[in-house]
Amino acid sequence: MPTPDIQIEVMAEQWLWNFKVTTPDGEVDAQNEVHIPVGKTVRFELKAKDVIHGFYIPDLRINQDTVPGITSSVWVQATKTGQYEIRCTQFCGTNHYQMKGRLTVDSPEDYQAWLNTAKAEAF
Repeated sequence: MPTPDIQIEVMAEQWLWNFKVTTPDGEVDAQNEVHIPVGKTVRFELKAKDVIHGFYIPDLRINQDTVPGITSSVWVQATKTGQYEIRCTQFCGTNHYQMKGRLTVDSPEDYQAWLNTAKAEAF
């Protein structure tokens, strides 16, 4: 796995995705929606809080199970901007169908604007 420019911790739980983005200037927490910059190497560290979930971004060909007590990793380097659906591929309970998220691949400027807004909203 290449050395990441950005690391994102993903905590899956019934029925949502929690993201913690670690960058050189700090951390940003997000729920069900996360942004990454185009052309940068991003590592997702996957954990599950309760049951097995499947972190699935079909357009980026990412599909990795998350298992309670185990940390899994996948990485991506997106080549074009856009919005991509995040789904759970494991039946994780009665509201499994609601476990949706969104990954937005931004230009470097738009990514920085998202980071700044997310940090400002945290305070």
